Amino acid sequence: MVAKHESGINTAVFSNDGTQVLTASDDGTAQIWDLQQRRIGEPFSHSNSPVTCAAFSADGKYVVTGGEDKTAVIWIVETGKQLVYEDKPLRLSGHGQPITSVAFSPDGKRIITGSQDRTAKLWDARTGNELLTLRGHQGSVTSVAFSEVDGKPKYVLTGSADNTARIWLATPRQEKENVAANLKRRAVQLIQN
Repeated sequence: MVAKHESGINTAVFSNDGTQVLTASDDGTAQIWDLQQRRIGEPFSHSNSPVTCAAFSADGKYVVTGGEDKTAVIWIVETGKQLVYEDKPLRLSGHGQPITSVAFSPDGKRIITGSQDRTAKLWDARTGNELLTLRGHQGSVTSVAFSEVDGKPKYVLTGSADNTARIWLATPRQEKENVAANLKRRAVQLIQN
């Protein structure tokens, strides 16, 4: 298979079922290919800004792209269109520098982005809401990944140009507080019984 863009390719990844390849390019597009090097659908155009990274969702129904324009975009594979929430195309924006890495959680409900701004951000994949910013690296966050425990995203892994990799809980503060409150209520109920 040979996939060709108009400019350099920054990312090439397989779909989970191994039947498709996703490429992201400096030409401002991401593209899905079958294994016979045929392009599937139209390219995902990312604001005429180089696309630095891209990833499939685990079910292969969605793609997320990250770019030098400091945003990430969620695409519907079947239609080639941007995911829409409340009548607006979803664009994950909040980083101060270009996005360098993206990943979907195993359940497809979350997205993690890494950036040259030395942060990683956790997003709701349906609404595009920013859930959590992970700070602590001293260099660009160059790699991001999720870990799944009992079918849910448990940890986020980040790698950085500062020569470190960090493991973070993939749970926003509000969810942590809700879990803690539920555990406290259950403990009180057990004591009372």
